[in-house]
Amino acid sequence: MSLTLRICTILIGLGVGALATLIMPKRDPGSVISTMVLGIGGAFTMGILGPRLGWYGEGEALGFLASFTGAVIVLMLYWMGASRRTA
Repeated sequence: MSLTLRICTILIGLGVGALATLIMPKRDPGSVISTMVLGIGGAFTMGILGPRLGWYGEGEALGFLASFTGAVIVLMLYWMGASRRTA
């Protein structure tokens, strides 16, 4: 993964984390920072797994969508796990 793609992946993760905090401010079990870090983690996970699994090549537009989807999935899993602990 090139430096440019890593920076783009970080920005995607930050954006998804911030957007998720804005969309669900009352239900968000963590802080804005933790949500953004989780977004970055999900974006990197899909940014690394996608090309290795042959879903898309490095630098393709589908990588953006996969990174976005990975960040959203990680955030959803975090929210589901946190809501079970508080219930």
